[in-house]
Amino acid sequence: METTKRVPIRLARAGLAELLNEVAYSKRRVVLVRNGKDVAALVPLEDLEKIEGDKPLSAKERARRLAIVKKATGMFAHLDKGRCWSAELIAEGREEARREEAE
Repeated sequence: METTKRVPIRLARAGLAELLNEVAYSKRRVVLVRNGKDVAALVPLEDLEKIEGDKPLSAKERARRLAIVKKATGMFAHLDKGRCWSAELIAEGREEARREEAE
């Protein structure tokens, strides 16, 4: 079954309740078309939550994450890059990062 249905706006107005039920219960997306061009969409709430969950990070959050990456990079800089390290060493690094993040 196709997941996206295209409907002219003039027909969508007349059958809006039916379209909303279709989107809500069958999880099917509906693209609204005006003069042959896609102009808007009705999407299931779950899809909207996924979209909104991908918002850009704030400058403060980006800086915080970058600091963690830089610190982790520095923690392992002395290690031989060609060697495979144990899960124990990785777990130690994660635990240290958790402690510092909690501070």
